[in-house]
Amino acid sequence: MNYTLQIDNEYIPEAYGNKDLPSDEQYSVVWTWPSADDKQKCRKMRVTSSEEVILDIDYGLLVKKCIKKIVRFNFNGNPIRTGLDLWNQNGLSELADEMSTFLMEKLKPAEEESEEIAEKN
Repeated sequence: MNYTLQIDNEYIPEAYGNKDLPSDEQYSVVWTWPSADDKQKCRKMRVTSSEEVILDIDYGLLVKKCIKKIVRFNFNGNPIRTGLDLWNQNGLSELADEMSTFLMEKLKPAEEESEEIAEKN
């Protein structure tokens, strides 16, 4: 059996009324799966003083590493083309939040697996 994983994927965000625009005017985000190293850096598990396991997520790193390209998106006349541009630009929290939530959903199976491993230890 062969498995195929598409490396570059396109997502059409909803932020700022994007989905209401004609398809040829919508901006899009090209994203990729994080490397194993990036996943490890984005997710840190810690144990609180009450022995509760907490999974901390570095959303900024996730957005910066997984967003390869943003197509047709400008803010105040400046092109926003990468995850780094998006994360560092003030005033774009709606899109940054949508993208970090979207990317976290893509990582969810791995996140749940980490929680199961933590419970066994």
